[in-house]
Amino acid sequence: MDATATDRNPISRTATAYRPSISLVLPAYNEADTIQQAMSEAVAALSELTDNFEVLVVDDGSTDVTAELVKQAAEKSPQIRLLKQPRNLGYGAALRRGFSEASKNLVGFTDADCQFDLTELNRLVMLSRDYQIVTGYRIDRQDPWLRRMYSAGYNVLVRNLLGTRVRDCDCALKLFHREILAKLPITTDGFLINGEMLSRARQLSLSIVEVGVSHRPRAGGESKVSVFEIPVVLASLTRHWWNKVMFPVIAGDRSSELMTWSPRKIAAMTLLLTAIAAILLLTNLRYALIEPDETRYAQIALEMVHTGDWLVPRLQGEPYLDKPPLLYWLTAASYTLFGENQMSARLPCTLSALLTVFASFLLGRRLVGDRAAWIGALLLSLTGGFILAGRFLLMDSVLSLFTTVGLLCALLAISNPRRAFAWWLATGVACGLGVMTKGPVAPVLCFPPIVMLAWLTKNYAAFRLRNVLAVLVPTVLIAAPWFWQVAESQSEFVGYFFWKHNFQRFVHGLNHVQPWWFYLPVMALGMLPGTFLAPAMAVYLGRKSDDACQKRTQELGALLLSSAWIVGFFSLSSCKLPTYILPAIPLLALALGKMLGDCRWSTIPGQVNALVEFYSTRAAWQVVAGSTIMAFALLIAHLVITPSAIWLAILFGFVPIAGSALLLSRQLQSHHRLLSASVGMCLIVTLFGFGRVVPEFANWRSVSRSAARLQAELGGSTPIVFFGRPPEATSFAINSEVIKFSPDQSKEFKKFVSEHREAVVVANRSALGVLKDVCSGEIDLAGPQARGRVFVAKRGNEALAARPKRDAARRE
Repeated sequence: MDATATDRNPISRTATAYRPSISLVLPAYNEADTIQQAMSEAVAALSELTDNFEVLVVDDGSTDVTAELVKQAAEKSPQIRLLKQPRNLGYGAALRRGFSEASKNLVGFTDADCQFDLTELNRLVMLSRDYQIVTGYRIDRQDPWLRRMYSAGYNVLVRNLLGTRVRDCDCALKLFHREILAKLPITTDGFLINGEMLSRARQLSLSIVEVGVSHRPRAGGESKVSVFEIPVVLASLTRHWWNKVMFPVIAGDRSSELMTWSPRKIAAMTLLLTAIAAILLLTNLRYALIEPDETRYAQIALEMVHTGDWLVPRLQGEPYLDKPPLLYWLTAASYTLFGENQMSARLPCTLSALLTVFASFLLGRRLVGDRAAWIGALLLSLTGGFILAGRFLLMDSVLSLFTTVGLLCALLAISNPRRAFAWWLATGVACGLGVMTKGPVAPVLCFPPIVMLAWLTKNYAAFRLRNVLAVLVPTVLIAAPWFWQVAESQSEFVGYFFWKHNFQRFVHGLNHVQPWWFYLPVMALGMLPGTFLAPAMAVYLGRKSDDACQKRTQELGALLLSSAWIVGFFSLSSCKLPTYILPAIPLLALALGKMLGDCRWSTIPGQVNALVEFYSTRAAWQVVAGSTIMAFALLIAHLVITPSAIWLAILFGFVPIAGSALLLSRQLQSHHRLLSASVGMCLIVTLFGFGRVVPEFANWRSVSRSAARLQAELGGSTPIVFFGRPPEATSFAINSEVIKFSPDQSKEFKKFVSEHREAVVVANRSALGVLKDVCSGEIDLAGPQARGRVFVAKRGNEALAARPKRDAARRE
C-alpha cells in the first residue's frame, strides 16, 4: 500500500478489528450504461468490509433510464437507495445531497463510471482508523492525454491557490468521518467540490492522508467533463479562492467591533495625523519650480489670472488642450488668494495630498477599523513617493485624492447597503472631479475594480439602476458642461484630447515609452518605508489556516484588488511616468495598516500572527537602518549643494549618529521603542530630505533662478532673453521683464543684443546650435551655466572675463 500522510495530527483509534458502518455516495447523470455494474461492485466491495453499509445513488436529473435501473436494484438489495434531484443541478449538488442523507459512521463517494476498483476501499477504511479524511490518487490514470493535461494544470492551481496539499485533488475515491463532513460546508454545485472540501479541511487543520488507487478505462457512456467546463471551473475556483481562502470575512458585518475609538480619541488622533502630514507637506514650498511640468502648469494658471479666460487653458497665448482645467482653476484661485509665487502654485496639490491622508483615515476606518486606518494613514504620511509628489505641482496628487475618495466611497456603498445611495453619490462626485482633473482615466481607475469585485463576490447590487444613476449623473453634470463648451469653441478639441492625448498616449506612449516592468522598481522605491513590510504582507496573505484567514476581510481584498488594477492598467500602457501610479499608494497604505492593525506583538507563543509580527519587527529595524543610511546620504548631498549652511549640517549630523547608536545598542528591544524610533527617524529624514535638500537641488538646477542670479551679478539692469525657449512662470524668480525670441527671429535677436551692452540668454539645447551661429562674429557668447542653458551675450569683443562663481550665486 502506498499511503502518504499530509498531516501530522492523525486521530487515535485502537488497533482491534475495525468494521465501521459505511455510506457510499454514487452521483449519476445519464449513466445507464454503467450504473448496474457500479452498484454491483459497490455492494460486493462493501460487503467484504462491513455488515452495516448503504449505497446512495444520487440521480442528478438523468434523461435516460438511470433512475429506473437504480429502482430495480434497490428492490433486490435493501442497501441501495435512490435519491432523485429535481433537475440536473451539478456534481457538487449531487454529492451534497448524498452527504446529507448518509447515516453511517464513514461516508465515501466515487463516480458511477466504474473507473475505480472498489475492492481497494479496504485501504481507505484501514487508514480511516487514524485519519479524519482519506483521499486516493490515481497511480496509472487511464483518461485521454488531453484530460490528463487539464487535470495536471488544475491540480497545480488548486494546490497553490487553495492549499489542498494533495497530488490528485479530483480523484473520485474519498472517505470521510461523518462528523467531519458537518464541518465542511459545501457551497459549490460544480466540479470544484473536491477542492472546496480539502481546502476547508486544511484551514481547520484536519488530518488527511493520501493513498494510491488503481484507475481503469471508463466502462461505458461518456464523460460529463468537457473542455467547455474549464471556464466554469476556473471561474468557480477563482471565486472560491477569493471568498473562502483569501478574504472570507466581511468587516461590514462587525463594523461596531472595528470602530471602537471614542470621539475624543478620534479627534486627538486626527490632530496628530494632521500635524505629521502638514509638517512634511507644507514645510518650505517656496523653492524653484521643476521643469517642465511644474513650470508649464504654473504658467497656464498665470495666464488664466492675467487674461480672465478660465474656460480654455492657454500656454503662451495658445490653447492648451492636453488636460481638463481643474488643476489650473485651483492654482489660479490660489494665486488670487495668496499671491503669485511658488508656494501658491503648489498649495492645491499639497492640500490634495493632505486631504487624501484625511480620507484614508476617516473613510478607511469604516472599512478596516479605527486602529488599522490610522496606522495606514500614518504610513501614507511617511511614504516618500506620496509626500514627494504632494509637494510638486502635478495633476496626479489631485487625481489621487478623487480616485481614493471615489473608490473608498464605492466600497462603503457595497459594504453598507442601507446607506449605499449616499455613498454612490459621493463616488459620482469624486469621479466627476477626477474627470475634470485628468480626463476619463478617473472612471477607468475607479469602475473596473468595482465590476471585478462584484463578479468575484456575486454581489451585483452595485448595478441596480438607482445606484448606477447615482454615480453617472453627478459625473456627467460635473464634467459635461466644460467639455461641451470647449468642444464648441475649439473644433479640434475632441479629436486632440480623446484620441491623441488619451487613446494614442495609452497605445503608443508618445514621448514616455517604458517597458511593462517599469513600475516594479518605481513601486519599490515610491512605497518606502512601506516596502520593508512586503515580506510581512506576503506571509499575512499567504497563510491558509482558519485563524489566519479570519483576519483577512473582503474590504482588505477590495483595497488590494483596486491598487493592483491601477498598477496593472498603467503597466499595460505604453506611456509611463512614475507619478501615474500615485492613486494606488493610499490603498496599499490602508492594506498595510490593516495587517499592522491585526498585530498585537504579544509574548504568547503560537499566536496566529507571530510570523507576521516577526517580519514587521524586522521591517521596523530596516526602517531605522535605512533612515540612518539615508541621513548620511542627505547630509553629504546637503554639503555638496549648499556648503555654506554648515550649522544646519552639523545639527542634522546628530540624526545618523543617533540612528547608529540605536542600532548598535540594545535600546530597541522593546517593540514600542522600536516602532517609535522607526517612525521618528523616518519623519526627521523625510522632513530634511524633502524640506531642505530637494528644494536646494531644485534651486540649483533652476534655469530662471540661474538667470536671475547672473543678472544680479551683472548689475541688475541686464535684460534676460529666452531664445528658442518659452518663458514659463519666470516671474516667480525674475523681477524684470523677460524678452523672448524664437529661432526664426535670429535677426531680431541679433539686433536686440547689438542695442544693449550685454544680455543674459537662456536657450534650449535644441536651439543652442542656432544661437551659436547667430552670435558668431559680432556677438560674444560666454558661459554656460545651469546645465548648459544660461549664457551671457555681449556686443563686440567685450566678453566677460570670467564665469561667475557658483558659491556667490548660491549665497545670493
